[in-house]
Amino acid sequence: MPAKHFSRRTLFSAVFVATAYFVIAVDTSSAQVYSKEKIYRYLKAQQNPQTGLVNSFTDTADEMLLHQASTYDQSLAAMTFLLNNDLEAAASILNFFHAKWTGVGFANFYHTKTGDVGLETTTHLGPNAWIAIAALQYDAITGRRRFYELACKIALWIAQLPQDSAGGLAMGPWADWGANWREIFSSENNISAFGVFAGIQPVTFDSGQKAVFDRKAAGIKAFLKQKIFARKPRIPVGPDNAVMASDVFAFALLAFSPGDLESVLGVSAQEMFTILEENFFVDTDDIVGYDFTDKVSRQSFERQPMISIEWSAMIALAYLRVGNYFAQLADLMNDQAVSQEAVTMSNKAAIIVQNLDQKAIMRGHQQMVYPYATKAWEQVFPFAPWWRTPQRGERGRLAGSLSGTCWRVFIEEQFNPFQFTRSR
Repeated sequence: MPAKHFSRRTLFSAVFVATAYFVIAVDTSSAQVYSKEKIYRYLKAQQNPQTGLVNSFTDTADEMLLHQASTYDQSLAAMTFLLNNDLEAAASILNFFHAKWTGVGFANFYHTKTGDVGLETTTHLGPNAWIAIAALQYDAITGRRRFYELACKIALWIAQLPQDSAGGLAMGPWADWGANWREIFSSENNISAFGVFAGIQPVTFDSGQKAVFDRKAAGIKAFLKQKIFARKPRIPVGPDNAVMASDVFAFALLAFSPGDLESVLGVSAQEMFTILEENFFVDTDDIVGYDFTDKVSRQSFERQPMISIEWSAMIALAYLRVGNYFAQLADLMNDQAVSQEAVTMSNKAAIIVQNLDQKAIMRGHQQMVYPYATKAWEQVFPFAPWWRTPQRGERGRLAGSLSGTCWRVFIEEQFNPFQFTRSR
């Protein structure tokens, strides 16, 4: 499409407040027009009818990534199918994991065609937590108690992982080629686990299990407050690591209300956004958005800036969520300054959305997908040389990404995976 030139740092998005909800109106002349239907067709085309798993990546020259299903991505796909009222497609993903459960956790990847363990055999807390989140969302959205058992088994498995002195949970149950995961404590993984415990506790009838979930959630909050957020403005990926990651900020802003951020973690939503803007916001590859890691960490291994489509989408959703919160607060207080802050946050979300849509990829005329990042085959973090963005595919196009695509849907639906509400 022909480009229309704007200053990408200018607020060109129109947003209005009505009963505490925001409607986003953005200029899309230089972007693909977002289409929930075309994204849905893409997801359906990538779902294997035998296993129910959905390909995490498409159109990449990296053959190792073909027919691979990231466990975390499968959670996102299941929830996206739920948002499209395709309960069967969502259930087929969760049925796969229900059948796979042996009590030792899921691997990080599976092969979409065979259902065998995929390219990454490691078992991490985070991806397992996200399958539990999808299971709880299925029950919350449908009003049925169909996948509670799966969620409960995962939650109890998470609860028995090694614990640090504050109550944080280890990233995995054993050591492998990557690290001794029993001794690694991840901010992101612990926020995901908190989301599981917070979501499952209200729908658990067993008093003993409720007590376990309450205790583990309290331990995670203590860990995050004492060992992670107390180190602001450098809020790290873990207590023994100075590197920052933008998804830690996004997950915290989505998993905790602005009030809980201050009272529980000792940081305000405004502080979080300020740190994000100062450390992660980049203008590169013809759009603006957020890098995976902060500029100081990026300079430590001399990587050029790039934008994570998925994590930028998370941040846009966080801006919308906090903007809605402040809009409601402004109504209660009749405070114009707070109301303006709400509008400013929603304006910011609209800018991010407009930029992300410029990177949407059409597959034929009927399918739409978003890439993983704006650069191909780049190392993501200084401490993980094996973690690279996917290689480009035919005609030099960026590879399609399931995670980036699903989070774009979440923005449009204003769907927060960490909030569990009955029947949409």
